[in-house]
Amino acid sequence: MATNETTNATQTDFMFAPSHHQSLRHQATQTPLSASRTASITTDDSSIQEHQPQTRQYNNDEITSPSLLPTPNLSPSRSKASSKASAPTATDDTGKYKPSLEHLLIMATVSLASLTVALDSTILISSLPVLAASLNLSTTTAFWAGSAYLLPYAVVQPFLAALSDIFGRRCCLLFSLLAFLVGSIPCAMAHGATALLSGRVVQGIGGGGVVALSQCIFTDIVPLRERPKWFGKTVLLAWAIGTLTGPVVGGLLSDSHGVGASHGYGEGWRFMFWINLPISFLALIATWVFVKLQPVDSPMTMRMKLATVDYVGGLLFIPGLTSLLVALSWGGNQYSWSSWHTIVPLVVGGAALATFAIWERWGTFCPFMQRNVFPNISAVLLFTCSFLYGTTLFMALYYVCFYFSGIRLQSPTVAGVDMMAALAFSLPTSIVVGVLMTKLGTFRWAVWCGGVVETVGYGLLLVLDEETCTGTWIGILAIVGIGTGMSLTSLNFGVQTTTTSDRGSGSAAAMYTFLRSTGMCVGVSIGSSVFQNVAAGKLSAVGLSERYATDAEAVVYNEMRNFGPGDLLREEVLRAWLDGLRIVWIVMCAVKGVSLLLSLGVKAKNMDRELDGTFKVRGEALREKNGDDAV
Repeated sequence: MATNETTNATQTDFMFAPSHHQSLRHQATQTPLSASRTASITTDDSSIQEHQPQTRQYNNDEITSPSLLPTPNLSPSRSKASSKASAPTATDDTGKYKPSLEHLLIMATVSLASLTVALDSTILISSLPVLAASLNLSTTTAFWAGSAYLLPYAVVQPFLAALSDIFGRRCCLLFSLLAFLVGSIPCAMAHGATALLSGRVVQGIGGGGVVALSQCIFTDIVPLRERPKWFGKTVLLAWAIGTLTGPVVGGLLSDSHGVGASHGYGEGWRFMFWINLPISFLALIATWVFVKLQPVDSPMTMRMKLATVDYVGGLLFIPGLTSLLVALSWGGNQYSWSSWHTIVPLVVGGAALATFAIWERWGTFCPFMQRNVFPNISAVLLFTCSFLYGTTLFMALYYVCFYFSGIRLQSPTVAGVDMMAALAFSLPTSIVVGVLMTKLGTFRWAVWCGGVVETVGYGLLLVLDEETCTGTWIGILAIVGIGTGMSLTSLNFGVQTTTTSDRGSGSAAAMYTFLRSTGMCVGVSIGSSVFQNVAAGKLSAVGLSERYATDAEAVVYNEMRNFGPGDLLREEVLRAWLDGLRIVWIVMCAVKGVSLLLSLGVKAKNMDRELDGTFKVRGEALREKNGDDAV
């Protein structure tokens, strides 16, 4: 038996091995194997020698991952045959990735699921004032219609991605789509804030799962260098369609008159949620039929799967982060930063996340927050930039739309059409950048260019006022759209490039979407706090009620449209709102400037890497098995 010194060294190697988390899922039920026995196994295949067993003394048993054990002596001919049989099947004669029909069907399914979430993510933006007026919601409550979705959308992403490593991608994607479908029903039937916000929470859980799992599935089936191109041609194209049509469709439905026609607004906004049902149902069926992936390592029984779930980590992370984000959302909006309503959830959330970090580092055998997602300083910088990107992105979406509806007093339909000036450039640019990244095999140029263009675009928003001509604001929003599109793709695949293998890429991709989504939550909160505080101060200075700032969305449709162009009250309110927006633009520009400076520290890394995902297409796995049997 190994000595204590050997055992301790083995423990240290295990704890810091980049791929230890992948083998944990299969260790708990394996037969113990001594370190001396493990060391005695040799092989002539240098490619197999690289995967030495990783062991750890746990409950007085030395556990070894069978997936990483070297195999007994293989002759050179047998090694070559096995290597050939296990090579990726989705390649052409030159070795270049060429998606098979199975891959294309999986991509199409993931794109359909993404289309559902993309449409919902922007359909509410131009319609929020009408929805607030229809349900008699204050600006704060209307703000929570967005935050109630974004909070769970962000929080569940890393946990669902980790669960998909255990229970499979298809199972978790089905759960996410079902949650999104079910959550849409109470939103469509809502007659008050409670039903609306409850439905948005369930929708957010489903939407976050779809976004995270879409990334994970692509890391399983598409090589890293080809990933930006194919992700852009499928999933990002679906997002382009959804986000471009969302504001317009939302505006058209909101402008349609129904029960609320006598009050000057309609209830056609309910169809913004009903429309999710048929698309989600089709995505559910397609996922069940086409997304057939199986683990690369040995499959586990249900008992083994349940035993490897990090229950304590999930119970600490999800409520802790939710509490922290709620405090950040309340601070400066519903309550002051010195109020106990803000301080208590801030302290509780911070304490829970600190405990979670300790638990993940020293308390659990199977952490869902994997440490190798942050392998170097470049990864840390890119993840920070991703968080800041999300912060500015949703501030821009919400407050550019408010500029059209509040300052220019446009209808939801017209505001939605005008928003297309930014959206029409953003996602198409991200697709083009993805193709260029695949061609060049590098990503830093896109990160830097995106940061520069975004910063300039946000700074140019300061030009906007009530009388800005159409050509000017279209040009400004086009610059903003190009910058956000470049950053969207480059940051996503940049963080995946910093990992050591594709088994880490899935977790890195999920971490990217999580931090970007968390930034969205914080951005909406910061924007709301800045706008309301600045506008309220301006209104108080001229003797007007702060209600015009705190209930701005409802005021737009209930009062502002009744004032004439020369009305003094109208002019004072618009001036206060415009001052508030200008400070929001300055904050966005400053945040993006910080992100640009941080990105300069990212080191270059080539994107060429063989595919080594956690799952593979079931049909390919069967063909590889048959090839091995034939040898």
